[in-house]
Amino acid sequence: QRTLERCREPQKTDVLDALQLCHKTLLDDQYGNYVIQHVLQHGRVSDRQSLLQIIVASGILTLSRQKFASNVVEKLLKYGTGTQRNGVVAAMLKKVTHDDSTPTLSPGGTPIVILMVRDAYANYVVQTALDVAP
Repeated sequence: QRTLERCREPQKTDVLDALQLCHKTLLDDQYGNYVIQHVLQHGRVSDRQSLLQIIVASGILTLSRQKFASNVVEKLLKYGTGTQRNGVVAAMLKKVTHDDSTPTLSPGGTPIVILMVRDAYANYVVQTALDVAP
């Protein structure tokens, strides 16, 4: 983590390139999520974009309900570009039909954000989205 804060640009690039191969694995890891949070804060726009794609593809509802991954989604909202923030919010506004096992995208379903508000971890993602909204 400190390497991203203090090292020179060529070293930082090498570290970020290596970490990019592990984004998905580290995202919801008990310790790795802290590394990913530092990548979001001190990394490149392309690193944030990679993480946005992983978050949307993996399901924002699923990740936001996880203790460690929800912190990563919050950091993306805080440090992402306006376009990246809009991508997170757009994913939150999609509708799903929901049973206890798997939410499925559905035009007539419940907005994901409503399910997020009711969750112990995901509600913090919603609060962060409201805090960073222009």
